[in-house]
Amino acid sequence: MWKPYLKVNKKKCVNALNILDRFHIAKKLNEAVDQVRRDEVKKLKDTGNDNVFEKCEYILLKRPENLSDKQ
Repeated sequence: MWKPYLKVNKKKCVNALNILDRFHIAKKLNEAVDQVRRDEVKKLKDTGNDNVFEKCEYILLKRPENLSDKQ
């Protein structure tokens, strides 16, 4: 998924098929969720609102069935 790697593959191996594995897809998805969470925390702090996302980094990444009642 590294852009230079994909670029070289496309240039040198014209008929090759790039296959992305589940690990890297999940990693990118988790990074995106975390970035959105961080951006929202920053917006809340800038506007002086309560930070409802505080201490919930891992809650957003957990499966709903694994959440406790408090979460």
